[in-house]
Amino acid sequence: MDYSLADIFQSSDYSLDIFKPEELAALEIYDKKGKPYLKDFATGKERPAKPEEIVRQLYVHRLMHRYGYKPSRLEVEKGIWFGSTIAEKRADIVVLDEKNPEEVYIIVECKSPAAKMDWSN
Repeated sequence: MDYSLADIFQSSDYSLDIFKPEELAALEIYDKKGKPYLKDFATGKERPAKPEEIVRQLYVHRLMHRYGYKPSRLEVEKGIWFGSTIAEKRADIVVLDEKNPEEVYIIVECKSPAAKMDWSN
């Protein structure tokens, strides 16, 4: 079965308007056991092609192709250390430090369009 982005996003509040056509064309969505899947641009790992994952992968693609980060510096769904413990939630995307790959350089968090953000702090 062939899947289009329109099929996957039909009942979603997500929008892909900020991505260029060539970025959208880079996604390769395929069928696996009757469900849409894609490969993580950074790791090659198979992931279900749900709207949130598609948006996350488009940002991974942008980090690699627009900003020049190597796939080896990108991790998806990464546990982040805060002080002496790992946070319960995982960061959507982290860019690792070039000179010290154990250190996180940038954290990218993708949010649902309906998510309420608290900017008071």
